[in-house]
Amino acid sequence: MDEPTRNHKALHNIIIGLLALVLVAGGASSYYTFVYSKMTTSISHARVVPYHDLASLEEATDLVLIGSPTDAFEDRDHRVTYFQGEKAQTIQDYYTLTNFEVHRVIQSNDLDVQQDKSIEVIEPVGLVQEFTGRVKLKYEDYSEMEKGKTYVIFLKKMDSGHYSIMSLAYGKYSVGNHDGKNSTYNDTNDLTDIENRERIKMEIKEKYNIGVTSKLNSQ
Repeated sequence: MDEPTRNHKALHNIIIGLLALVLVAGGASSYYTFVYSKMTTSISHARVVPYHDLASLEEATDLVLIGSPTDAFEDRDHRVTYFQGEKAQTIQDYYTLTNFEVHRVIQSNDLDVQQDKSIEVIEPVGLVQEFTGRVKLKYEDYSEMEKGKTYVIFLKKMDSGHYSIMSLAYGKYSVGNHDGKNSTYNDTNDLTDIENRERIKMEIKEKYNIGVTSKLNSQ
């Protein structure tokens, strides 16, 4: 084999190798874009304790705050536990620790909770990464709080020392003109729940002197 032929064959092999790398990289990029980073939602059912008015909700609450999450949902501390001894991993429980900046303390017996400081609260929602994409885990119609938006939240202290959102959507209300995915109702809600939460929203607006959103959506 003469020198030009050998050079041509070597160049051909290099080109084939580069094309293979491009195809692999392109495939990986497409997988990440269209599969791995895709978000779906899985809804779990839970028994929700209803509250008929603001007074009954406040009475059962350890902490009432107005404030905003400091981090995007994907960047929060998502906790998931699994049943042991099963071949396929089955989720047992889940929640998210959300860093919440306190703008105003409405009700509290905890001296460590102060205005302009942050507190870590438990939200009844989670996030897991699977080969087929990301899965958002949520109880009933609860949706996570959004970074930079303001909420009134009703919290109960847990044995772990953390404060948790009470009774799912009964424990979180949007302040101002942002409903979006954080509206508290969907088409499966019981009429009594809708009436109760609308009543509580109106009472929050009057008692705390703030605007609380109340639009419905289908999420």
